[in-house]
Amino acid sequence: MKGIVRKVTLFAATMTSVAFLLAGCSGDDGSNGTSGTNGTNGTNGASGIDRTIGVVDAAKLTALDLKNTSLGGAVI
Repeated sequence: MKGIVRKVTLFAATMTSVAFLLAGCSGDDGSNGTSGTNGTNGTNGASGIDRTIGVVDAAKLTALDLKNTSLGGAVI
């Protein structure tokens, strides 16, 4: 019985992770923008796979660019 409960719990956790991953890939809309796989937002910046932050967080954007570059990822 414990084995079944453990498998069900693991399956539920995995499906939750997959759901969040898929939601992240579609991107989140900002105040005046569109979303998509690498969608861009208006006022609040860009979101999607790279989850780029808007103008207010320019320092974080620079850090993300450097990280992506060092990992061989795309620089926005």
